[in-house]
Amino acid sequence: MLTDGGPHGFNTDVGGLARALDEVGVHAPARVRVLGAGATATSAVVSAVRAGAGEIDVRARRPGAAAALAALGPRLGVDVRVAAIDDPDPVTVDATIAALPGGTDLGAVAGVLASTSGPLVDVVYGGWPTPLAKAWDRAGVAAYDGLRMLLHQALLQVRVFVGSDPMTPLDREVEVLAAMRTALMGD
Repeated sequence: MLTDGGPHGFNTDVGGLARALDEVGVHAPARVRVLGAGATATSAVVSAVRAGAGEIDVRARRPGAAAALAALGPRLGVDVRVAAIDDPDPVTVDATIAALPGGTDLGAVAGVLASTSGPLVDVVYGGWPTPLAKAWDRAGVAAYDGLRMLLHQALLQVRVFVGSDPMTPLDREVEVLAAMRTALMGD
């Protein structure tokens, strides 16, 4: 987008994930776990903070790759703890955001993580249910695919296209969101 001040970009992953967390009942979580260490994990950390989390437990296959996420914590005013994905001492969290490639199978580790977590919000929206979602289901904990994130990202993008600002609601936004949900999710 071009404005008088030059080009601007928007990351709708953050708002999409934060709104997805809210939609599945994760309101003001004390602690959120993020699985992964890449760009989407960065958006997941920011969205967890936006949702109200004061602590973030990052689990990565290569913990060194999550150094930037740990450094992001103080800038966001939260404690970000980084550990190996198979660390034998997982902390209990209010929700987990999976920012791993679709089809990632963590084996028995997934069950341990599920048993210490609230709902799973996975960014994957194809190939559902993922091995992670199946682990959450076996633990009796809800798992949600990435369609909610995708839906809310799309709404924020429409806000940008229509009004040049992802924070400014659309006229008749409730109806627009309902129509988008029906088209995407069949709800």
